[in-house]
Amino acid sequence: MDGTPILVPPRFKVHYDYFCMSAECGGHKPRILDMELSALQHKNRFTSDAELEGIITRKFHTEMWNESVRIYFFVGNFGDIVKRKNFSVLGVYRPPRATDYARTLF
Repeated sequence: MDGTPILVPPRFKVHYDYFCMSAECGGHKPRILDMELSALQHKNRFTSDAELEGIITRKFHTEMWNESVRIYFFVGNFGDIVKRKNFSVLGVYRPPRATDYARTLF
């Protein structure tokens, strides 16, 4: 080998499942591509699958989604026109719920 590090993909592909406020919404399931998820999986790479699943669930469900914050996704899609309808979560913005709604988007 030439000394170039080998990139190891994360063990799990993780998605958020949710419904928006539209009555016609059939649901959404965007994949999380946040670097925080990859770093968390790398940091815990020596844990069992069950342990890692619990760590991911605590971080990306229990801690991220709670009554004290509002949730906004930073999303992106693929350049391929066939895949363009699919958005992925690139990051999550979590301002305190008590914050003035209009000010959270600036």
